[in-house]
Amino acid sequence: MRAAEGTWFVHSHKIEYLYPAFAGEELEVRTWIADVRRVRSLRKYEFIRKGDGKVLVKGETDWVFIHAGERAADGNPR
Repeated sequence: MRAAEGTWFVHSHKIEYLYPAFAGEELEVRTWIADVRRVRSLRKYEFIRKGDGKVLVKGETDWVFIHAGERAADGNPR
């Protein structure tokens, strides 16, 4: 197994603000990996108000693996 010769960088974010949250409210944040491809990984997340279970925010971040020496997209680290 070789050490990773690069790192993950954010390619894009998408955030949907559906409802407001207010001071003192307890929130739960859920996050998961939705898709992994050769040099990309899509992570999704949502913010939920614990009092009523309402989803307040939905979002996703598209990550890309960049090879450090060449500053170009490379295969996922092994």
